[in-house]
Amino acid sequence: ASVVNASDAQRTAMLPLMPLENFLPSIWINGEKRSALSAPSVYSPPVGVPTGNQYIVLTQINLDRPLEDSGTINSVAMIGQLSGFYFSEQNLTIATNRFFLGANAFQDMQNLQRPFSTELHRFKLELSGAAYVGTGAVDGILDFKSELAGQRLGDRQNELNVVTTFNRGAHLTGQNRLSILAPSAIAANLLKTIATLPNARRPTAFGKPGEAFFGTRFIGDKLYAVPYSQNDSMFIVDLQDSSNPVISAEIPAPSFSSILYPLGNNFLLSVGNNAPPSESGSLNGGLMLSVFDTTNAARPVGVSTITLGTAGSNTALFNSHLALATSSASNTQTQLTIPAVIYSSDSEGDFSGLIQLDINRGARPSVILKAPFKASIPVPAPSLTVALKASYNSARSINLRDLRIYQENGRIWYQRGDQVFGPL
Repeated sequence: ASVVNASDAQRTAMLPLMPLENFLPSIWINGEKRSALSAPSVYSPPVGVPTGNQYIVLTQINLDRPLEDSGTINSVAMIGQLSGFYFSEQNLTIATNRFFLGANAFQDMQNLQRPFSTELHRFKLELSGAAYVGTGAVDGILDFKSELAGQRLGDRQNELNVVTTFNRGAHLTGQNRLSILAPSAIAANLLKTIATLPNARRPTAFGKPGEAFFGTRFIGDKLYAVPYSQNDSMFIVDLQDSSNPVISAEIPAPSFSSILYPLGNNFLLSVGNNAPPSESGSLNGGLMLSVFDTTNAARPVGVSTITLGTAGSNTALFNSHLALATSSASNTQTQLTIPAVIYSSDSEGDFSGLIQLDINRGARPSVILKAPFKASIPVPAPSLTVALKASYNSARSINLRDLRIYQENGRIWYQRGDQVFGPL
C-alpha cells in the first residue's frame, strides 16, 4: 500500500531497496509461488528498451516429468511490445515494435512521421527450453492484428522470411517489402538482412501502388500474397535462391483475401470477401472461399469457389487464425469449420454459427458446403460495431470424427449427426 500511495520520487528511492525477484515474473505450482526465471534469462533488445514495455515469457513444460522436479519447467523472457509470433518445427520467432501503445496510441500513430519498425527475435526450440539465437529489425509493420501477424513470417532452412507493409501514421501505405534474415557469421546474436524485395536490381513495387498485402503465406520455397484491392491478384515469389528473391507470377484471384491456408496435397485455401471493405471498415461483399491447386507452385490454378451471403457477412477467422478448425476424413478429404455470421438477401437465410465444408483434394477437387451449424441466438444487423463484437470474433470450434463442439460468446453448443444441442 505504501508503494501505491507513494510519489514518483519516493518510488524511485524505493527501487534499489527492493529484491530483484519482485520485478521478475512468477509461476504457481500446486498453489506455491515460485520465480519463473532468473535475471540472466531475461533478454533485452540490443537497440535498447523504450518505455511502456512488458515481459514476453516463453515457458516449456516437460509433461513426462513431475512438476516438482528441477528442470521440468524452463522459462526465458524478452522485453518488448508483442506484435506477433510464429512457430516452426525448429524455431520460435517473436515480433515486437518500438511504439508504446498507451492511452493516446491512435492519436500518436496519426502524428507519427517515421514508419514503424519491427524487431524479430528468434529462439531455437530445444528439449531443455527455448534458446535465444538473435535479433534483427525490418522496416514496416506485420499486421495491426497481432493474431494474424504470424501469417507474414516463415522459416526456411536457417533463414527467416518476413513480409512487412509501411505505414503513414495509423494507415498502411501499400508499400510492401519482403526481407530475408539469417544469423550473422560475424556478430553474435544478430539476425542479418541478406536480401529484400524490391531492391536495386529488382525495383518493381511488390504489389500495386497503394495496395497493402492482407493474405500472405509462406509454403516451401514460395510466398503467396494477395493485396487489398478490388481487382485482386495473387503474387507468387520464388525464394529458392534466398539471395535473389523473384516475383515469378501474378495471377487473378477471385476475392479480397484475408487468410491463405495450406490444405496439403498441393492445395491452398483462400478466405475473403468478394469485395474489399469500405473506407468505414464495413464488409461490402459476401464471404468467399476459394481453393487453388498449387501443383505448379509458380502458377496456381483456381479449382473451386463458393460465396456465402451478402454485405456484412463476417467470420472470426478475419481476426484470428485460431478460428479455423480442420480434421482429415481421408488422405484427400478435409473437413473444415469456420465461425461466421452470414447475411442473406432473404433475411430468413441469416444465421450465426459454423460454416461446415468438405474439401476434396483428389483428382476432382471441390468445396462442398454442408448444412450450417446454427447457434440458437439472434443475428444482429450488420454494422462495424457489430463486426467487432466478441459474439463471433472470439468464437472457436473443435472437429472430432463424429462430433462438432462450438463456443461463441461464452456459450457452448455441440452437434452429433444433424442434431444440435445447447447452449450449455
